[in-house]
Amino acid sequence: MAIIAGKLDPCFILTYRSPAEELRNLVPSELDLVTHGPWGFWSVFACRVHGFRPAFLPKFMGLNYCHVAYRIHVQSEVKSGKTMRGTFFTRSDVNSFLVSTGGKLSSDLGFHRSKIELSARRDPVDISVRTSDGKGDLKLELRRSAKPGLAAGSCFASEAEAESILHYQPLGLSLSKDRKNLVLMEVERTVSDAPETAYSVVDSQWSYFKSLGLTEPVFEAAREIPATDCRWSCQLAPLILAISATFALASAQACSVVSRTSVVIRSPNSSGGCTRPSAALSSRSRAMRSAMPASGSPQKAYTSACLPPTRMASSEAPPK
Repeated sequence: MAIIAGKLDPCFILTYRSPAEELRNLVPSELDLVTHGPWGFWSVFACRVHGFRPAFLPKFMGLNYCHVAYRIHVQSEVKSGKTMRGTFFTRSDVNSFLVSTGGKLSSDLGFHRSKIELSARRDPVDISVRTSDGKGDLKLELRRSAKPGLAAGSCFASEAEAESILHYQPLGLSLSKDRKNLVLMEVERTVSDAPETAYSVVDSQWSYFKSLGLTEPVFEAAREIPATDCRWSCQLAPLILAISATFALASAQACSVVSRTSVVIRSPNSSGGCTRPSAALSSRSRAMRSAMPASGSPQKAYTSACLPPTRMASSEAPPK
């Protein structure tokens, strides 16, 4: 593992809800949806990354790019009985050939090379994505909310309830190719003391949701998080790509990063116990259909002992 550094500024996170029964077709059956009543939730982020580079290199040698990603709130119970909560990526649009190619080779985050425009002004904010397949075309106009709070018609009874379920988790969850390992995509974040800024969506045109045949998702919230310094854990192949790209195109405007930590699943019945700390998926949700297609101290890797799985309803909040 190696460390990649960069800064997100600006970074907008939009939350939409869709019927949970529709979203279950889009995530692996080994992952549970985070739900509230009949709803599951999208987390769409649009950001500009500055100075993407191996952490030992100076900032001026880093790459700059834009990234728009579609994620679904998910969770997975491990054999320790604790619950990992994060997001599952279904599509990532980036405005760089290097990163889209590298992302396809080194991850399952659905990378596509696209044309992305993210306005520098903060009110209004215009976000535009044009894709080669047309499925990820996007046009958004955001304006700062005069009265921050729950969106009209929200499925939540209070802001506190919404925050408890939709609080940003700097952790991506996916599965290894053999579907036996839970893959953690982690980011360490250092967030400024500046508050988040609430936005409303004035206009939106989502080609991606239409391409999936979904009922039009319903808006819940939009916010800008303060400028954030990030550090990603990176495997060797992405690291080599990043170093090569940095030295070859130090002055270019390019795109994206993937951090992956594979957590080995070990059967609780195997003899000899665990050879090292590890986490394992619970066995629930096998009946679900599968379609494989932030403030405070930095988030750290999760490990646990190999213990028998327990069951937990997907709508429950994770233990604190």
